[in-house]
Amino acid sequence: LKINETAFFLNTGIRDKENIKEAESILDGKYEILGKEYTFKKINWHEDFSSGKIWNKKHFSRLTYDKEGSDKKIPWELSKFQHITTLGLAYQHTKEKRYVDEFKEQIEDWIKENPFEIGINWVTPMEVAIRSVNWINGYYFFRDALPKEFWRKYITQLYLHGKFIEENIEWSPQKENHYLSDMMGLFFLGIFFKHTRKGKQWIQFAKKELEKEILHQVSKDGVDYEASLNYHRLVTELFLLTYINGQRNNISFSEEFAKRIEKMCEFILWYTTPTGYAPSIGDTDNGRILSIWNKDVNDHRDILALASAIFHRGDFKAYGTFHNKLLLLIKKQQYDAVSERKTTIYSRAF
Repeated sequence: LKINETAFFLNTGIRDKENIKEAESILDGKYEILGKEYTFKKINWHEDFSSGKIWNKKHFSRLTYDKEGSDKKIPWELSKFQHITTLGLAYQHTKEKRYVDEFKEQIEDWIKENPFEIGINWVTPMEVAIRSVNWINGYYFFRDALPKEFWRKYITQLYLHGKFIEENIEWSPQKENHYLSDMMGLFFLGIFFKHTRKGKQWIQFAKKELEKEILHQVSKDGVDYEASLNYHRLVTELFLLTYINGQRNNISFSEEFAKRIEKMCEFILWYTTPTGYAPSIGDTDNGRILSIWNKDVNDHRDILALASAIFHRGDFKAYGTFHNKLLLLIKKQQYDAVSERKTTIYSRAF
C-alpha cells in the first residue's frame, strides 16, 4: 500500500514538560477517562472499567449496544488512541525507546484483541474515524523507530478502518456530528492513501459531503444546528482540522466552506464569557478528535487562538489562549504575524 509521507502535524519536536508528565503516567498505566482516573496492569479493550462489564468478542452487528449499568463510551474513549500524541511528542522530545515500546505493545495488543469488525470498538464508525486520525499521526511520530513488518500490519489496519467507515456510514436525516466524523475520517485516510485509487475516491467523496454538510448543518452566522455549545466546539474542530489537512495537501475547499468555519469561530468568540468559559447550553459533551486542547471541556479559547492564525483575525487572538501544542497545526510565525484586536463585546443574537 503506497502512503503519503507528508505528515499532518507540522512540528513534532515541541518541548512541553506537562506532556512528558502525562507520557510518564501512561507508561505507569494511568489514564484519565471521562473525568475519572484508572490504573491498568493490562488494558482490556472491551471493558467498562467503571462497572467491570465486558462486551463479548462478537461481530459488531450482533452486540447489544448498551448493558445495564455500564457505559460503552469508556472502552471507546481508550480505543480512540488520542494518547498517541502524548507518547509521540514525548518520544520526539527525548528519543527514549520506552515510549516507542509502549506505542508498539499497545497497537499490537489492540489489533490482536480487536479483529476486523469484532467487538465493541467496531460498533460506531465515528469512533473508528477518530481512531484513524490518531493512528495516522502515530505513523508519523514513530515511523523511523519501528521495522517495516510492524508498519505493514499497522497500515493494513488503517486501510481496513477506511473500508469499515465506507461500508457503515452513519446516515440519518440530519446527518449530525457522527456523519461529519465519518467524512473527516475518510478524508484523512484518503490523504494518507492518496497515491492509491481508493484513497483518491475517499478524498473526493468526503470533500463533496463535507462541503454540502457545512451548509446544511451550520447556519450562515456560524451556529451548529444541534444547539449545544460543546457539540459546536466539536464540529468546529472537525471542520477546522479537515480544512487544515486540505491546505497541507493542496486540496482546495470552497470560499464558502472556509467562511462558514470562520463564522463558527466567531460564534465561539461571542459565547465565551468574561471568565473564559462557555456557558452550559445544550448537551454537555467532552468529544475531541485530538488530545491537544485545554482539558477543560468548557474552555474553547485555544480553538480561537488556532483560528486567529488560519483566518488572520486579531479579535480571535485577543480572546484566544495560545499553548505550544497548537504548533502541531500552525507555525509560530503565522500566529505572531497577527496583531491582537480587542472588541467591545456586549451581546449579539445568533
